[in-house]
Amino acid sequence: LLTLFVKEDAAVYVAVIALFHLLKTILHPSPDRRKQVLTALGLFAAAGFWFVAATYYLSTSGDGVMRYRYDNLMPNDANSLLAVVETVICHPMKALFECVDADKLRYIAQTMFPLLGLPLLTRRFERYILLIPYLLFNLMTDYPYQHNIFFQYSFGSLSCLFYLTVINLADFRKKAFHFSILLAAVAVSATLFGILVVPKAMYYPFTAISNRTHYDNIRATLARIPADAPVAASTFYTAALSQRDILYDLDYCTNAQLEECSYVAIGAYQSDSDRIIEVLTQQEYSIFAEYSGVLIIYQSPTP
Repeated sequence: LLTLFVKEDAAVYVAVIALFHLLKTILHPSPDRRKQVLTALGLFAAAGFWFVAATYYLSTSGDGVMRYRYDNLMPNDANSLLAVVETVICHPMKALFECVDADKLRYIAQTMFPLLGLPLLTRRFERYILLIPYLLFNLMTDYPYQHNIFFQYSFGSLSCLFYLTVINLADFRKKAFHFSILLAAVAVSATLFGILVVPKAMYYPFTAISNRTHYDNIRATLARIPADAPVAASTFYTAALSQRDILYDLDYCTNAQLEECSYVAIGAYQSDSDRIIEVLTQQEYSIFAEYSGVLIIYQSPTP
């Protein structure tokens, strides 16, 4: 239940775990087989119902699910995620091809090497069901952040890999062998952590410290906007402006929402800044404040 509350696609994790539990019970019966089968079917049905209900709500009351992240697996005229399922079933080599480009091979190495490939080392083939989230959410999509270990898209699928590591390791008969494997996994993880994570983790604090005056001046310029005024701002300026009732991100707001705002803060990195400035000029907005060529704030004629 808590997993389903996270997000609409979190239902996939529940459904996959239910399917794994069902196959495991069928292939390796236990005394309470009937209870376990009913539990798995109940989980699967609840996940399916939630996914359909949540996606329907998003499509009727919002902009729908982000199916564009799977455009690489959808025919040009497709408008449903069911087309992805059709591609996987009817064109499996296409799905496989999408999982093994250079960036995704790097991601596979970064996620499988620290686990010594243990999620794949089993003869209990029903366990491979738990790889579905890893394939679906991280490897099949062309959305770059979903196969990047520094973003949240790995949390759910890697939890399945951790579980597979534990149960596959438990199958090794020699208990003394377990310690050697875990020691090797720690060594590989520590090495990769030092090479990949530490430099990136240190970059941002050092950048913030070395450019402190520059960032303080940006915040001071943004602070000149009245606290009760509706604002639209470039993505990285929204955090500093968040304590207000009306705040739009310029990457997502419409022209009507833009014109609703008394102030508009545009960063130098804003890709469509020319279009936005043209709209503001037509509405007779004037320059309210600017800083060092990286930030310019426009004010409506009636703030």
